[in-house]
Amino acid sequence: MDRNSRFKALTIVLVLAGASISFVLLKETVRPRPLDVLVLFLVTAAAEHLSVSLPVVGTASLSFVPIFATLILCGGFPAVLVSLASAVTLNEILQKKSAWSVLFNVAQEVLATGAAGLMLQRLQTPPLILGALDHPRVTTFIIGWLLAWAVMGILNPVLVMLGGSYLYDIPFKRLVQEQRFSAYLVNLVILGLLGFLTALVFSRRGWLTAVVLLVPFVLERQALSAYMGLLDSYSDTLKLLVSAIESKDPYTRGHSERVADYALKCARRIGIEPRRAALLERAALLHDIGKIAISSEILESQRELSTSEYEEIRKHPVVGSELIQSVEFLRDAAPIVVAHHERLDGLGYPHGVTGDSIPLESKILACADAYDAMTTDRPYRSALEWREALSEILRQSGTQFDSGVAAAFAEMLSETELSESSE
Repeated sequence: MDRNSRFKALTIVLVLAGASISFVLLKETVRPRPLDVLVLFLVTAAAEHLSVSLPVVGTASLSFVPIFATLILCGGFPAVLVSLASAVTLNEILQKKSAWSVLFNVAQEVLATGAAGLMLQRLQTPPLILGALDHPRVTTFIIGWLLAWAVMGILNPVLVMLGGSYLYDIPFKRLVQEQRFSAYLVNLVILGLLGFLTALVFSRRGWLTAVVLLVPFVLERQALSAYMGLLDSYSDTLKLLVSAIESKDPYTRGHSERVADYALKCARRIGIEPRRAALLERAALLHDIGKIAISSEILESQRELSTSEYEEIRKHPVVGSELIQSVEFLRDAAPIVVAHHERLDGLGYPHGVTGDSIPLESKILACADAYDAMTTDRPYRSALEWREALSEILRQSGTQFDSGVAAAFAEMLSETELSESSE
């Protein structure tokens, strides 16, 4: 079963589960005022419209707050209705997202919200509109709301990452790591408290006061959006620098992007933490930036280089690291770049360091760089077939390349190439 089929099958399962839970919740006897539900629906839609895209899949928004507030205030089925405002947004309609993606969003929102509502129903926790806080069993009700918060808050991102794993063929574990799930849990506590406070104010002071309460948090999300925009500008700067590097040598066009892709996949195979993997990716994109200082005549030469010309080439890791150190947001990548031509046996350059003195990220970059160089046509030789290049890396394992890194690179590459050849 290919990834699209798996994603569609998952969507169907979620639709059936969400519909079943919604049908059970529909039997609730509590009927809130339509105006309350409408206001919360519109607030949810506005919150989702101001969402911020996350690094791999999904978005961050305040929509959890009004949905959770509806769950506490009005019960499960109204919360399911309000959650639909978060599932289908104007941006997605304008972007013409596929019907299956929209259906998945609807299904996972309904299922996560409905499951939380079903828990409250089974625990016999009444909505705030029935005066739950004035009830003798208020402590029990608060425990129920906490459990519902946990179910809704955890099930939602888990389902989104599961769908992203199927749709984009990305390992689920990697998504958990790169989405910084632990940081999300901290954020979830804040959103849960805000949702409860919103429901409390809504029940005691009316909807207008509750909406005003959310204004500072909307402004905070806009600040987050500006921060993500700054990260995008950093990314654009990297792309410009890569273009500048490759304009010097037409034979290596696309080399930096491919090396970054190989290095990142290998890092994930090894299990490097997301922050270090992101740093490695930046270093891989810029590992040849020092070649800007080398003449095009040497870079494009189709003859054997002289000793002095080869020494000129060997300066590019140092030149590159010095250039990177002058840019604040790239500075941490400099130690990786300067060591990407070092060898485990000390015969590399520029400093001839050995073993553990070479950063792990540089060892990964060395494998990726060598592999892409061997599998790319150059003026002085034709490209090797992937199996030949991989065999050469494994042959040099323990001398030129780190044994553990070479083994992980081989596993990653074999899986990637065999998967692509079978499609």
